[in-house]
Amino acid sequence: MLIESFIQESPAIAKRLLFYLQSEKWSRRRLSLYQDRMLCRLILNAYYTVPYYRRLFDKHGVDPWKFRGRCDMVRIPLLSKADLRNFITDVPVKLGGRHGSTWAQTSGSTGTPLRLLLSRESRINDIAAILRSYMWAGYVPGKKVFSAKDYFAGWVYRYSMMGRSFDFDVNQLSADNATRLWPLLNRHQPRFFHGYPFALMMLAVFAQEAGLKFHRPQVIIAISESLTATLRDALSSLYGARIFNVYSMVENCVLASDCNQGSMHLAEDFAYHEILRDDGTLAEQGCGEIVATGFYNLAMPLIRYRTSDLAEILPYSESCACRRPFRVVKSIQGRVEDFIRTPAGKTVNLLERPMNKAQGVLFSQYVQDRADHIYVNVVPAADFVKSSLVAVKQELQERLGPDMKIDFKVVKELERRSLKSPKIPFLLSKIGNTLY
Repeated sequence: MLIESFIQESPAIAKRLLFYLQSEKWSRRRLSLYQDRMLCRLILNAYYTVPYYRRLFDKHGVDPWKFRGRCDMVRIPLLSKADLRNFITDVPVKLGGRHGSTWAQTSGSTGTPLRLLLSRESRINDIAAILRSYMWAGYVPGKKVFSAKDYFAGWVYRYSMMGRSFDFDVNQLSADNATRLWPLLNRHQPRFFHGYPFALMMLAVFAQEAGLKFHRPQVIIAISESLTATLRDALSSLYGARIFNVYSMVENCVLASDCNQGSMHLAEDFAYHEILRDDGTLAEQGCGEIVATGFYNLAMPLIRYRTSDLAEILPYSESCACRRPFRVVKSIQGRVEDFIRTPAGKTVNLLERPMNKAQGVLFSQYVQDRADHIYVNVVPAADFVKSSLVAVKQELQERLGPDMKIDFKVVKELERRSLKSPKIPFLLSKIGNTLY
C-alpha cells in the first residue's frame, strides 16, 4: 500500500502529508486562492519549458505573465490523449531530469498506450494526497492491510513484515489460488482490504463456492476500477465492511475519494478539476466529463486533460458534514468492463500493460468470443509496427495461459456493446462474462 515509495521518500512525503492535513481545513476562499497561485505557476513554467504549450499559448493569445488562474483556464484548449501522444516529443529531457523525473505508462480507457514523465514533486504529492484519502478511511501506515492489485511480478502472493501488508497479484486470480490464499488471510486478519474491487469480490465468491470461511475486514478501500453501485453492494454484502472509493490516475492530475461521512470529494488542493458539459461549458452542478490539471508535474504538465470519465457534481451550496472545503461528487462513471475466464479457470478483467509493448497503436480492445479464444482489435496510428504485436501476444499468453488462443485484428474502429450504446468497452465478453 504505497509502502515501498513511502519508506524511500518518507521525509518529503511526511511534509506534504502534513500540508494536506492542514489544507483540508482551509476556507473555500483560501483554497481558491491557492488554486489560482498554483495554476499561474504551472502555466508560466509550461510556456517557458515545453514548446508544445508555447506554440499553443501564442496561437490562442494566452500571456503567461497576465494569466489569473481559474477564470482564464477556459482560454486554453483541451488536451486529448491523442494530443498528449504528439506533445511527448516536446518534453525537454534535460529539464525532466532536473525535476527528478521518471517515466510511467498507462493504457488509458481505450487501450491507448501512453508514456508519461512524472516529476519527483508530482510523485510525492500523489502519494501524500492518496495517503490522506486512505486516512479518511481510517488507515495509517503500519496497520495490517491486504492489497489485491496488478503486481505482475511472478508471484501469487507475498507478505511484507515491514509494511505489515499481505499482497495478492490479481493476474493470478482463480478459484485454486483463492483457496490457497484464504487460510493465510484468515490467520493474518488485516483490518483493511485495499485494491481492485472486482478481484476482492471474486476472492469472496470463490471462497463461498468452495465452502470456505473467510476473514471479513472492517474497511475496504477500492481503487483503479469503476466502483459501480452493483459492485459496491456486492462487496458490502459479501464482506459486511464499510466501502471507501478512491478515484485517481497514473497521470497524477486527478483525485477524488470518499470521506468518513460517506461523501466523495474532489482533492482540489492536489489538482484543478473541471466538470464540462457536452457543449464545453463548466457545470456548476450535474453531469459532465472530468477535465483535470495537475498542479505539481512541472516536468510534463497536463493542462485541461480530458480523462474520458464522467462525474455528477453537487452544487457549492451542498456541503458535507465533514466540513472540508472540497466539492462533493455524487458519482463517477469510469470504465466498466466485462471479464475473461480462461480455460484453466483464471479470472481476468485488467489487461492494460501488454499493450504498452505495442508501437503505433491508437486504440485497442480485447474481445472474448469463445471459452478458449480472444481477439484484440487494434486501431493503428501512422507509425504502427505490426511486428510489435508479437511482444503483446507473448505477455498476454503468460497472463491467460497456453490454452487460450489469441488473434489480432487491425480495424478502423472498435466494437460497441450494441448499436445504441455510445460507450466503447476496453474488454468485451461475447460469452456472458459480465457483472453489470
